Amino acid sequence: MENRTIRVLGKRGKERVVLISNRLAMALYNYLAEQRKTGKITAYLFVSSKKDTGYTDAGLKRLIVLFREICGFHFSAHMLKHTFATLMLKGGCDIYTLSKMMGHSNIKITTGYTWLITDDLRAQLYKHPLEY
Repeated sequence: MENRTIRVLGKRGKERVVLISNRLAMALYNYLAEQRKTGKITAYLFVSSKKDTGYTDAGLKRLIVLFREICGFHFSAHMLKHTFATLMLKGGCDIYTLSKMMGHSNIKITTGYTWLITDDLRAQLYKHPLEY
């Protein structure tokens, strides 16, 4: 937490270090304090409620279904990833940095997210002084 990074195990066992914000670090710190009270000792951050192991794919899917029911609208894990990428691009993040943050091995994969902000780019173009 001190370095504001976490290690993430992704698809096909690919491990990477992910930077986290101060706000997320504080939330995770509080979560881990509560997690320690359960007596579980696994190295995984998100732990099954029934076992001392990390979430399985099926467990994560069940959790997303539960969150959808609570918030009342449909989303998927992939939609969350797209939302993250879109917000980063809208906030001014460059495509190379975003590619690294998302763990893509090829920047072409990341460029697939740029179509999501075309309308925003068009709106910015219309603000140009010669666009009257």
